[in-house]
Amino acid sequence: MALDPYDIALSKLERNSQKDRDDVRYLSRTVPFSLPTLQERYEAELRWQLGRPDREDLTMKLWMEMLSE
Repeated sequence: MALDPYDIALSKLERNSQKDRDDVRYLSRTVPFSLPTLQERYEAELRWQLGRPDREDLTMKLWMEMLSE
């Protein structure tokens, strides 16, 4: 069993340091990575487990914009 790129990206969401953002940007450019899939996985697998989902919703929105560039 191994983490896939979406698991890795979502594991970095809450901390959201510059290194985390750089890592996710790198993943999105070097492996097959679908932004709609990332958003779906966030909503289905992670969001309900967060203490402050509104904060992470904003982070996810900003990440989606960053990765779309």
